[in-house]
Amino acid sequence: MAENQFPTFDPKNEGGRQGRKWLPFVPASLITWFLFVLIFVVEGPGLFSQRQEVSQQVTDLEILQETNQVGKSGELEPEDSAYILRNQVRTWPIVHEEDFSESTGWWELGNRENDYLIESKTFSQGKYKWQVEALQPFSTWVVAPLGNILGEQERGFKDFYLRVQMRMVAGPRDATYGVIFRYDGTWNQDDDSYYQMAINDEQFLYFNPKYDGIWRASPDRDFISTINPNENNTLEVIGIGWHFYIFINNKYAGDYWGTRMETGRVGLTVSLTQVGDKAVFEFDNFEFRSPGPNQ
Repeated sequence: MAENQFPTFDPKNEGGRQGRKWLPFVPASLITWFLFVLIFVVEGPGLFSQRQEVSQQVTDLEILQETNQVGKSGELEPEDSAYILRNQVRTWPIVHEEDFSESTGWWELGNRENDYLIESKTFSQGKYKWQVEALQPFSTWVVAPLGNILGEQERGFKDFYLRVQMRMVAGPRDATYGVIFRYDGTWNQDDDSYYQMAINDEQFLYFNPKYDGIWRASPDRDFISTINPNENNTLEVIGIGWHFYIFINNKYAGDYWGTRMETGRVGLTVSLTQVGDKAVFEFDNFEFRSPGPNQ
């Protein structure tokens, strides 16, 4: 063998081990190769850690999409990053804001009754007031009046920031109240699709997707100590793609994932769980921001 070749291995060596014939000297090319390996071993983890972290995030998202999972992301976004994100999205243009000080004629008002509930919606003392009675367990909603902004043919918004103040004036502690987003329906509650984010005075936060008129079997439920029973609560939802960040009373409450409804509208919602339950809810200071429709 020539003196500048790499070591060769002898497959005939007894016991199956390979015999080696070593070079009498180390060529310059081998020294270069050795230095490269040394640098990679010492610096490699630092050089490539960021790339590996990004790859892992993409893989996690792909798994969620492929398995059609919906719910808690498993690992909370670091709080500092979540607050930074909130500061950024609060600079987006305001699409619609409402203090409910007077009727604009845009929000749904009046009385109605059906097989599920009796309800009344009014503007009262600067609040959007809902009075409801359950004839059956129900969840009802109203979509924010964005038709004048979007046009009736638009499917809605993708990335968004939604904020509203709300409280239950009277009613059972397990009654829920909150918001819907990514609404993508036909205005018929039997076949609509959206995500519902709501709280109750037992200090639970619920994330409940509804697809084609069918609720997911079991919503995510998390105890949030910053929820104030019998008082005003401020709920904030940030939607970036299918990743949703939640703040309650200015405190980061966690993040959730979805896999459907890439765009849609937003609104308000309340729910009662027992026949005969009655409740009164108030909403105030509604704020909705977005880079623009379908963005």
